Amino acid sequence: MWSDGSARAARRFSYLLLQDGEHYIQDWIATCKPPSAPRLRLHSSSWQQNWIKGRLRLCSKSIFFEPDAASIPILMLPLNKVSRIEQLADRPELEMKGNRGFMVEVSLLVTMKKNGVDAAYEFDKSEGTWWFILDFAPVQQFLHQAQSLLSVNSLPPPERDMILRNTAAQKEAQAHFDISRLEDYSEEILFNFPAAQVTPLVREPGRLVFTPNRLYFQPLHNLNNDTPVRSQKLSFIIAVAKRRHSLQHIGLEIFFKDVNMFTRQTSVGGFVDGGTAFFTFLSVQDRDDARDLLVDKLKGQTSSIGSLLDKGSSWLDRVTAAWQAGHISNYDYLMYLNLFAGRTRCDLAQWPVMPWVLKDYESTTLNLKDPASFRDLSKPIGALNPSRLAIFHERFQQMPCKDGSHPPFLYGTHYSAPGYVLYWLVRVAPAHMLRLQNGRFDTPDRLFFSIAESWQSVLTNHADVKELIPEFYGLPSGFLVTRNDVNLGVRQNGVPVGDVTLPPWAKDPDDFLIKNRRALECKHVSMNIQEWIDLIFGYKQRGEAALAADNVFHYLTYEGAVDLDKIEDPFERMSFEAQINEFGQAPQQLFTGPHPSRSAVETSADFEEHRQAMVESGTGSLCAAILSRIMSKTAAFEAGTTEEMRVDEAALSHTISVGIPESVKQDSGSDTEEDDILSAKIEFKREAEASTFHQSAWSSTPRTPAWLPTPHTPQLDANLFRRSKSPNFMLSPRMECREQPWTLKKLTDSQQPWKVHREPINAVLVSDDNASESSTLYSASKDGLIKVYSLSEGFQVRATKLGNLPISSLALATSNDAYPTVLAGSYDNCVYAYSVDYGRSLGKVRVHDDSVSCLRVSNSKMVTGSWDATVKVWTLDEGRGGWVHNSGASNTPEIELTEHEAGIWSLDVDSTGVVVASGAEDGTVILWDIRSNGIPIWTSNDLAGSASSMRMSGDGHKLIVVSTSGFIYAMELRRGGSILSQKNCETPLRSCEVIGDVALAGSFSGELLFWSWDNDAATFQNLRNHSEAVTSIGVGRRHGMAASVATASEDCTIQVYSIDRSM
Repeated sequence: MWSDGSARAARRFSYLLLQDGEHYIQDWIATCKPPSAPRLRLHSSSWQQNWIKGRLRLCSKSIFFEPDAASIPILMLPLNKVSRIEQLADRPELEMKGNRGFMVEVSLLVTMKKNGVDAAYEFDKSEGTWWFILDFAPVQQFLHQAQSLLSVNSLPPPERDMILRNTAAQKEAQAHFDISRLEDYSEEILFNFPAAQVTPLVREPGRLVFTPNRLYFQPLHNLNNDTPVRSQKLSFIIAVAKRRHSLQHIGLEIFFKDVNMFTRQTSVGGFVDGGTAFFTFLSVQDRDDARDLLVDKLKGQTSSIGSLLDKGSSWLDRVTAAWQAGHISNYDYLMYLNLFAGRTRCDLAQWPVMPWVLKDYESTTLNLKDPASFRDLSKPIGALNPSRLAIFHERFQQMPCKDGSHPPFLYGTHYSAPGYVLYWLVRVAPAHMLRLQNGRFDTPDRLFFSIAESWQSVLTNHADVKELIPEFYGLPSGFLVTRNDVNLGVRQNGVPVGDVTLPPWAKDPDDFLIKNRRALECKHVSMNIQEWIDLIFGYKQRGEAALAADNVFHYLTYEGAVDLDKIEDPFERMSFEAQINEFGQAPQQLFTGPHPSRSAVETSADFEEHRQAMVESGTGSLCAAILSRIMSKTAAFEAGTTEEMRVDEAALSHTISVGIPESVKQDSGSDTEEDDILSAKIEFKREAEASTFHQSAWSSTPRTPAWLPTPHTPQLDANLFRRSKSPNFMLSPRMECREQPWTLKKLTDSQQPWKVHREPINAVLVSDDNASESSTLYSASKDGLIKVYSLSEGFQVRATKLGNLPISSLALATSNDAYPTVLAGSYDNCVYAYSVDYGRSLGKVRVHDDSVSCLRVSNSKMVTGSWDATVKVWTLDEGRGGWVHNSGASNTPEIELTEHEAGIWSLDVDSTGVVVASGAEDGTVILWDIRSNGIPIWTSNDLAGSASSMRMSGDGHKLIVVSTSGFIYAMELRRGGSILSQKNCETPLRSCEVIGDVALAGSFSGELLFWSWDNDAATFQNLRNHSEAVTSIGVGRRHGMAASVATASEDCTIQVYSIDRSM
């Protein structure tokens, strides 16, 4: 159904391979022959003497050749090392005919990206002649441009760079938008200006276009021939913020509510997708026009979240007040200040900055109650060591300051700069380090090697005053682990640079980050963090207060220090721009007086939600999640409705066992009970909080089934809910059936269900179909979030958001990976495929004209039902390869079943994938054989109420149907659907499952009811462990036998039981 196109070789070339200030020109399909001389020590004999097919890329300072074969490195011929480029006549000895051949004589060859690996470039300074043939274009098309560039590159660098820059600017200004790329030819173009999308160390020029409904960006060069135009609906935009770039006010950052083709550009090279796109314009006026137009068009389409970053709004004061009162975590507040001050993950020079909060990296146990464990937050990093600070003071006094144009400074380096960001992230972004370091990694002894060593460096090294980055306070921990294909070298002591050495108190990278986050949220930091805010964002950032606080940096790092527009000398201007980007930039100053201290410590950190947003592909925009969380918490604080943000203390034991990794559970160190509670409350209860806001604010309410209101439930005997005195809290219903009696046991000692979602849960599955045969629970909720838990090992495996509309149903499909592929039916008419192993959405396909209401998989068949009154059967490809992005295009089902006249509410399919049963809102039940061309086997109209759920019995003879009328029906599959038996439960029913000859039914009032259709005399103790409707029941089976039961509810909780047959 879906095709991933994996057969097409992935291009290795990117803008990151260009030199500083270099521009991309054009590319051609070409064939290359290396020099025949034996000088080529870099080239293996397997391709040295042969013609190589690939793509020739002409850039303003280099000629690149990217071979089709990934085993051959990309070749770069620097134009300043090229002595001659000439067309060649027919050369039979070179098999060169016609007018498409030319030669290049060069004295330096640079090779890179062999096998796609980001390794240090190799440089060969031997002279050689390279031969090229353009396969489909006349050679003059290349030669005219290349020879002109060859002349320009022979000029002195300042003059060369000015000419190249002016030429590139002229070409960018003359580019035109291809109107054939509009989604709808009737769209009116409201804005059409040259712009550039900025991602870390990359500026991609193009054309930015707005229409009344969509945003378009057409890159000037489609490097990989994949996406000539990036497009997104304006309704997906949640905020627009003016930004700086190189201290010029020409930037615009657009915040999206989900990951898309714009924001994925920032993910390349290991960077986390923040869910934003950053554009720069030719002038401040162009930027302001673009911003004003977007804001005007977005009025009424987006929530007030957009005003959160508006400098003219009251939100900064309101958020600060909510943080003071303890309703916003330290992490969220610091990230909000970063965003408000213009920091962005799209620009390494303005990367969000976070503080070092700990200084104890030597102890075996981390004690968060001991003030000696913490760094002094009232001082900048450069002032923490008095002896080093004295040296800085001495140098400061000796600096000349005659005219005030170059004021003295204490620190020649900054606390946040591109080089420092990549120092921390080199393991996940090696290509960016190579770009910054001209093809080389830094000396191994200077690379990020050890947490303790880096801390000592910022205390003692005169050139090192860097702070931390947000990655140190949230998962994933990949930036602390060296990938197998990255070779960072060997230090002078003979130790290779591998995984980062952690403090003794950290068991593993995840444990380190979790404890670091706990430290950030602990009482000591909460009571002192305002002093660090004064230094970075507040009144101590500048002026006399900064001087008194020993917080003075190079003047070019401050906004307004130099006006580039007033510098007429182009060489001086380019020099200033280079220095600004190298030094780093201070955030915009937000406060002119002392920042207030915190009056209450937050008791519910949102670490798990942040972990999801950073780890899982498809979870959505990280920035949108933070902003929506900030808004909802602030609004709740102001309204005084804070109860929902408090964790149920009775559920803490469960929260710890499921929400916190085992390494943290078993080692609380010397933390007190207060700190233990804090860590426990870093839990998954609040993961979907931001998503809840997205649902209500950004999507229209979809049509949902008209579930009947729950009538008054008769008072039940308290004995029905009696709890066993056994320590494992055995809950009976005890099934006195003729076959195997069994008992349900709760899996945890907690009396509370698991509150694992923020929104009502629509679907739950339990399966041991994975490589380890461990019991795994899958759940989906109305906010579009899917969660995967290992019940056997007690931890969350994955959590992913698959869209902004509710997920209605789940099913599992066979996969070649360790876990099965998760299929999810959605209110957006699509079925999504999700890989648990890879933590990402594999794609989606539009399967109906209305919301997908139910979904089942059997024997490589997927059966879907919809409120459009149709049932469709699809053939699934085996394994993961067939599931990838389909752009929502409809595929043809194997068969479409159309006899229903009302929306489909339930269905089931037998183990062969041939017999399908479906139930509708009007109570009609139909049985189908998909081999009969859509003709029903039988149709029944005997049910009262809607057929809300159904399951076939294990022997394939019965169909169990529950209805909103409160009846459970056992229908005979082979006798025209006659009703074999029925039971009136006197409460509307929502869901069902089957174990042996016992039906399990979930009611709208939160009960789990039991009924044996073969034994009316059987007695049962119904369970009521939910406060609202039981929406889904999952039965996990092991070796063909039911082993566990999970119930999900609209009260956002899940209850899990094991099945005990030892009776």
